[in-house]
Amino acid sequence: MADSDSQTTQQRLLMALIGACAGYSFYVLLEWLGRGQSDPALFLFLSALAGVFFGDLLAMIGPLSIPRAAVSALVVALPTAGLMLWAGGREVIATDILTDPQAMLAALILASVPLPFLIAAGQPGGRWSAYPVLFTQSWNIVVRYAAAWLFVGMVWIVLFLTDSLFSLIGLNVIRDYLLLGAGPYLITGLGLGLAMAVVNEMSEYIAPFFVLRLLRLFLPVLPVVITIFLLGLLLHGLTNFLHQLSLAETLLGMALLAATLISTAVDQNDAEAVQSPLMQRSVEALALMLPVLAALCLWADGLRVAQYGWTPPRIAALEVALIALAYGLLYAGAVIARRNWRARIRGANTVMALVCVAASALWLSPLIDVNGISARDQLARYLSDTTPQNQRDLSSLKFNMGRAGAALYDQLKARAAQPGQETLRARIATDEGWDTATVTEAEAAANRAKLRALLPVQPATMSDLVDRILLSAPAPSIKVWLDACARALPDGKPGCALVHGAFLPDLAGEQAVLATLNADGYLDFDGFAIPDSGTVNMLSVSTLRVTDQAARPAGDVLAAMQSGALIPTTPRLKALDLQDREIFLLP
Repeated sequence: MADSDSQTTQQRLLMALIGACAGYSFYVLLEWLGRGQSDPALFLFLSALAGVFFGDLLAMIGPLSIPRAAVSALVVALPTAGLMLWAGGREVIATDILTDPQAMLAALILASVPLPFLIAAGQPGGRWSAYPVLFTQSWNIVVRYAAAWLFVGMVWIVLFLTDSLFSLIGLNVIRDYLLLGAGPYLITGLGLGLAMAVVNEMSEYIAPFFVLRLLRLFLPVLPVVITIFLLGLLLHGLTNFLHQLSLAETLLGMALLAATLISTAVDQNDAEAVQSPLMQRSVEALALMLPVLAALCLWADGLRVAQYGWTPPRIAALEVALIALAYGLLYAGAVIARRNWRARIRGANTVMALVCVAASALWLSPLIDVNGISARDQLARYLSDTTPQNQRDLSSLKFNMGRAGAALYDQLKARAAQPGQETLRARIATDEGWDTATVTEAEAAANRAKLRALLPVQPATMSDLVDRILLSAPAPSIKVWLDACARALPDGKPGCALVHGAFLPDLAGEQAVLATLNADGYLDFDGFAIPDSGTVNMLSVSTLRVTDQAARPAGDVLAAMQSGALIPTTPRLKALDLQDREIFLLP
């Protein structure tokens, strides 16, 4: 008994130490990234390597010994991190791949799906394809991690409550020491490792069987829901659902849920599978409906592609829908064949698990450059005269399609800047807005000269200040201000004005406010500060209403600014000086 207790304690300490190492590694990596000295590609590789290695290691300890689990985790982590690094090369910054949900899902599949196969291969005399082991270990990993993260959540609840109690008596030891620096990472890692060790000890009690039994309760319900939905489609017509952007996602989610319920129903063998006639008929009905749902997913995604073109999410939806269709055809074929249909479904699950791993690796590899495919398609659609304005999306091309999208965007802007491309240049200006409109250098110089001649300035002697502001402002801004000045007031004066003054007395140098009349008849304001160094800085402008009087017409305000009647004054506010800050009331 003493030896058993000693081994248990030693195992708990080892797994807690592994968890702490995992937490500390992420702290070191994030600190390295935060200092701005890390290479994004190297950071991506190391963070993927550490995340997959430690996550898989904790998942496999228990079914496998620690050395065997470490080797197996490294076998998965290295190619996964390498593929993540490969995929990061498609992005403008390699770490942008971490915000790509499709790439992260592919990485998660690569990191998790091989684990049951490795556990099965690591069992004494085991086969890597032994379905009972694959099925049981897959669900075991899910349940064990869920229980462990629940424990980690409880650890943090206890810590915060303890800190709150201690703070009432003046003890801040937790927040001053444990919650600083690497503390939160170490606590989370220690808690996760310790919880996984305890869950392994209680494997006979914390098993996935109760989860599977709960999921089976949905089996008779889902075929009814799908049948009602399909009847609704037939009655109302498929085209009535085209405007609903979530149609493909909803169908795909329902297909994946159906495939999951079918797998839980057939279980690891016939003895554990559902036995009642109602449950068996429900499984068979779901299996026959699954190809229909998958086909509708493909149809819905195809409609979105035809209407709006390829994007990375739509390519991902196509790939997942094809996988769902393959599941559906195999499941339906097994049911139609009747003989040993449950065993056929289990065999299909084994094959499709490997297909999912291969598809995920393909997604992250250069063999499928989803950004390049999407960017080329979106650019071709943009250049097409038949594409409606509400279907042109340059911002997605520039920001959401990695290096390929950014490169094609630059090519488009360069093309628009060439002589004879006025129509394209105007279209880009309309689609993107004033801040990214393409303006040639010659046009910019001409616009500055026109604006300088039109812009009323108070006091009029501050011409040097105006010249510096106009020279530093981007060409699209100059174009917007020029258009505003060209909107004449009732008295014929320009729809703009610039007032110089000491708006911020504590700020060295000159300041000015520019008011411009927009197309809707309202005023826009821009602020400028020119310190002694001469660099022009843009300042934000806020509006403070201190009376209940009706707002003055924009024309009257501009007229007053142009005549010099409006000059900088002290706001009618008083502040309460707290030495370290000032507080005041806003009306």
